[in-house]
Amino acid sequence: MSPWLGLFLFLMCCIPTQATEVALVLSGGGARGISEVGVLQVLEEQHIPVSCVVGTSMGAIVGAAYASGMDPESMPEVLSAVDWSRMFASRSPRRFLPYAAKRDDWQTDFDFTLRLQGWRVLPPVHLINVQNIDMFFRQLVGYTPVMSFDHLPLPFRAIATDLNHGGTVAMDHGDLPLVMRASMTVPGAFPPVDYQGRLVVDGGLADNLPVDVGRQLCGQAVIAVDVTTPSEEDKQPGSILEVAQQVINQALQQNVRQQKASLKPGDVLIVPDLKAMGSFDFDETALLIQRGRLAAEAVLDQLRRYQVSEQEYRLWKAHRQARRVGVPRVSHVILSPLKRANAQIVMSQLDVHPGMNLNAAALQESIARIYAQGDFERVGYHLEKTDQGDDVMIDVKELPGNSLLRMGVQLTTNFDELSFFELNADLRKPWMNALGGEWRLQGQLGESQRAYAEFNQPLLTNGALFLAPDVYFQSLPRDVVVNGQRVTQLRNIDSGTALELGSALDKWGEWRGGVVERHITTAAGTDPQFAYLAGAYNGSGYRVQINLDQMDATSFPHSGWLLRGQGFASSQALGAQRSFRDLGLDVREALSWRGSTVLWRMRWGTSAGSHLPDPESYFLGGIMNLSAWRRDELTGNQLILGQINVYQQINALPAGVGKGVYAGLLMEEGGTSGNAQWSQQIAQQLHNSESIWLGADTLLGPLYLSVAQGDHDHKAAYLSWGVTY
Repeated sequence: MSPWLGLFLFLMCCIPTQATEVALVLSGGGARGISEVGVLQVLEEQHIPVSCVVGTSMGAIVGAAYASGMDPESMPEVLSAVDWSRMFASRSPRRFLPYAAKRDDWQTDFDFTLRLQGWRVLPPVHLINVQNIDMFFRQLVGYTPVMSFDHLPLPFRAIATDLNHGGTVAMDHGDLPLVMRASMTVPGAFPPVDYQGRLVVDGGLADNLPVDVGRQLCGQAVIAVDVTTPSEEDKQPGSILEVAQQVINQALQQNVRQQKASLKPGDVLIVPDLKAMGSFDFDETALLIQRGRLAAEAVLDQLRRYQVSEQEYRLWKAHRQARRVGVPRVSHVILSPLKRANAQIVMSQLDVHPGMNLNAAALQESIARIYAQGDFERVGYHLEKTDQGDDVMIDVKELPGNSLLRMGVQLTTNFDELSFFELNADLRKPWMNALGGEWRLQGQLGESQRAYAEFNQPLLTNGALFLAPDVYFQSLPRDVVVNGQRVTQLRNIDSGTALELGSALDKWGEWRGGVVERHITTAAGTDPQFAYLAGAYNGSGYRVQINLDQMDATSFPHSGWLLRGQGFASSQALGAQRSFRDLGLDVREALSWRGSTVLWRMRWGTSAGSHLPDPESYFLGGIMNLSAWRRDELTGNQLILGQINVYQQINALPAGVGKGVYAGLLMEEGGTSGNAQWSQQIAQQLHNSESIWLGADTLLGPLYLSVAQGDHDHKAAYLSWGVTY
């Protein structure tokens, strides 16, 4: 028998035929589109095969996952596991950032970064970074190279709108995850996508229910699912995204009505009941899917006209499964051109190599680590099929500008003698050379003045070892408190330079050690009775530090831990005039359960048998530092402080304002001792403080209002903006 005849007989016997070809058309509607998963589940259960899939916006995302071979039964688990707040965030979760990217989070900076070209501030191009969205879409569709969408397990089209000329763009080939993003790109919120030389955005503006495209592609009949968000004339938008969505809703209503009017008697229209559901209710996955199921079950009599036997449906699924792309073998790894960053360093951090079978999970994890460093606007990949295999194309877009600026303010008052305002700025200039040398400049104006400049120079391409020379100046207030009242204020002026060798410990932290040359002056003001506190000395010596940081946030953390350790010893060989030592440890951990968080902290310090100069002494007192006591009221050569902070979020803030409002209880116990040696005596002289507080996690920094009560009739109240716990 001829091999061609055998192939023909196999195709006739084993590929199911269907009397009527059916196009599945899925509309956009933001989070409401998740209900389309419920419709897919009912189609599967009722053995209703479709011949092609066409989708717009969220419908394109659900449709692409289905067309590429994803089982609707597995979709709810995948969608429920998504952290949607992280999905639309520009920054990776803090605990996964390299330490270099999060070490300055404890400064009182605003929750955004400005990009500079020289000294010119560059305006933001869009509100939302698409890094996490792109990676999620690749997880949904698996190993799809750049290809014609006719070759997917089900032929597929995604609808977009031409940004410059208007009109519908039915995207039929290319990089599928990129096409999915193009179809749901809300103008202004997401960057437009270049598709075959055309800038395209959300397809809902042109064709939100693309019945016409589905009928043209394969549909003698159409099953259309409409989850379009209705216009709400009386609703006040709560965020910029909701404003943009309202504009889109108004634009797409007319084209949806036109497409519905084109439906024929044999077509099926499914409209889930989503009256109470909004375009941003992504956390309502289970309810949305259930609403989709109910809507499909309500029209089962119409759907069953396209039902096939169990055997036919099994063969249809097998044929669909056979068209799925297998695990690709990597032929080449090609990095897009870079202007500033070192391509060799970036390539060395990627977990993909020629000749290996592609491990998408490992590659995406390494991409996430590169993106988390904060030097790139986007890091992604796509596959291009060649005669030798599949090339992995690493798509890197560097941040515009050549430096990054963060700013912040700190305002604190105790409604008595303590009130101050400070302005902070932090400038970072990365990739100063091929190894990734970086300038860091920090400044503070206000009651405290600080200036700090460091050049961090990696010595190895993997960044495991670095050299960090720095120079600094600071002028800090020192309150003198007698019997609970501030009687005068000193000023400690500290300047110097340091040279340290260190090692980055990836996302965990870093250690560093080296020599410090310091000159300290204390100005006692005009009150003659405190003139004896004035003076100057050289405090040069040797310093070692270790910082490990896995907190998920610096303000109102919910999980993670922090460890800071430091040691300093003055040295006459370096010019020190006084012999002293300083050892300190600070440990914190946040634990959450059923919406409540417990943040505990233990801080310890000792002069290790020496007497500390006054500017080097340990101090307690002030907000969240034994709060019921005045600032700097307790001082000495030894310190111990224990804290337990219990809090819960009681309300949410609008997306453009911040994250949440919290209420909490802070319990503190601590003390200091003037003894040179650590002894049990300090444990017998501990003081306590209890505070109740309200806080808000705003984009401009944390805001606290607290009232504290301590032993010996100590009381205090604070309003503070910008203080991190």
